[in-house]
Amino acid sequence: MSLEIIIDGYNLINAWHSLKLKFKKSPELAREELIEILANYRKIKKHKITIVFDAYNIYNLLPSKFSSRGINIIFTPTGVTADDFIKEKLKSNGEKYIVVSSDNEIKNCANLNHATPINSDDFISKLEFALYFNTKGVIDDEENFDKRLDTKKKGNPKRLPKKLRRIKHKIKKL
Repeated sequence: MSLEIIIDGYNLINAWHSLKLKFKKSPELAREELIEILANYRKIKKHKITIVFDAYNIYNLLPSKFSSRGINIIFTPTGVTADDFIKEKLKSNGEKYIVVSSDNEIKNCANLNHATPINSDDFISKLEFALYFNTKGVIDDEENFDKRLDTKKKGNPKRLPKKLRRIKHKIKKL
């Protein structure tokens, strides 16, 4: 079963340094780049992704909902923040969602509704990890990567290290 990820859009943009800088110049370009990145991530991981942006200060009576490159994009209606929208969505069937936000209120709501919260910074790391290995042509997951980086020594654990054996051998010659 694929995961359903619901993302607080502006929270993720503000957590990502390059997108945050781009957002100051042009919010639309930052949103488009984020959607592009998420679409590439979706190709790799096949998760259902919904991203929610605040539009509460823009005249918009109904939520604007559309799909672009397999990513569900929602602009909240007037007077409703993305946080409120996400919390309402979690109340209906929270256990099927992974919620991406660094907002403590959303994370607490996710925990109360049996959803899985993840900080924006942690999600960015996982996303960059997946995209990096995809560009290198390596189909790998973090668990196997961690095993390859394992520095645990192999061999007989009861045998003394080589350095101590040499010392012991020299002492034996005395």
